[in-house]
Amino acid sequence: MNYLGLDGRALMMLKLIHETGSVTQAAQMMGVNQSTVSHGLERVRGLLGDPLFVKAGRNVVPTERMDALLPMVEELLQTLALIGEPSSFDPSTASNRFVIDCRDEDHNLLIPSVIKRLRKEAPNVTLRCRLSHRHEVASLVDGEADLLFTPLPPPDSHEFVAQTLFEDEFVVFYDPITRDAPDTLEKYVAAPHANMLVTADEVTFIDRALAELGHKRQTVYSAPSFNALAATLPGTDLIATMPRKLICGGIKSGLASCKCPVPVVDVGISAIWHIRNRTSPAHKWFRDLVVSEAQARFGS
Repeated sequence: MNYLGLDGRALMMLKLIHETGSVTQAAQMMGVNQSTVSHGLERVRGLLGDPLFVKAGRNVVPTERMDALLPMVEELLQTLALIGEPSSFDPSTASNRFVIDCRDEDHNLLIPSVIKRLRKEAPNVTLRCRLSHRHEVASLVDGEADLLFTPLPPPDSHEFVAQTLFEDEFVVFYDPITRDAPDTLEKYVAAPHANMLVTADEVTFIDRALAELGHKRQTVYSAPSFNALAATLPGTDLIATMPRKLICGGIKSGLASCKCPVPVVDVGISAIWHIRNRTSPAHKWFRDLVVSEAQARFGS
């Protein structure tokens, strides 16, 4: 029953030593002297029967056992944080920090209004938004992010909860000064296309829809984001099939749009969070704020 000798401070000590590679830095971050951490580490070594960290020059490196333990240590610390969280949440006095992983386009549509609400209702709460490239949920599992905005459905797992923020339709954008509207299937197929790739697969849902109709388009440029794609079109004869709200809420650049002549499904942007946060008063208040702003703006 050696494990009963472990406590939250010991777990945090292990996590910080693992992150910094230094007993001294871990002590500084915990606000104690180095000898306190050294003695604490020796105690945990005895409890677990493993050195956990070994010297490598001026630093220490984790043993294989410590690397294996780290995910469990982090999960236990997150659980302890929830246990210690107040049963109620007062935004006017709270000083929580929230993190959202999202794309630039989603950020520009929704986060400015979220920030305004936060400044009015929770002036001491801070928000960090990080660029999400592949819409992975790993940051939710690790507890690094509170919400993920994504057009992709959540994994088939009971770990996650999803809430639709808004629906968007795909339309065709083009520069009306340099070309006519590609408003028929023939004009659409004949035009040079630009697109945005979400995955490594360069065959998009547009290409698959065209293939079902017996057509193939010529894609001459692939952009890293929809905003980058919209910024590329002015002054060219390129066309791009993009979500209307995302583009109109971001870079306009004098672009015109017409209905997509290819039958494609609308896209839904969802907020996803880990189920561990479902009953957290602070997290519930924050995600309700985000969802209510989306509903007020888009009527979802």
